[in-house]
Amino acid sequence: MRDVVNNAGLNVTDKLTFYENDSIYVEILVDNKVNSQLKGKYFLDTESKTLTTIINDETSFRSEVIKLTETEMELKDEKTDKTTRFIRF
Repeated sequence: MRDVVNNAGLNVTDKLTFYENDSIYVEILVDNKVNSQLKGKYFLDTESKTLTTIINDETSFRSEVIKLTETEMELKDEKTDKTTRFIRF
């Protein structure tokens, strides 16, 4: 899924790949070139409608799942209240 909201003023996007074994792969692209790559784990709690990601076994992010369909995912970060929309491609 690719982050389609860019508030940084730069051509920066995130590409997230979720795997069935609860692992996640993150690519951060600047001007369509890979700037950094990160690996981690995720946990989707369907009762509380939250997605928790742990990157490099140390950094944890928890987001409220606003929308989750076959083609889109909208997450609201619990710390910053920022909503990010991802589109499957």
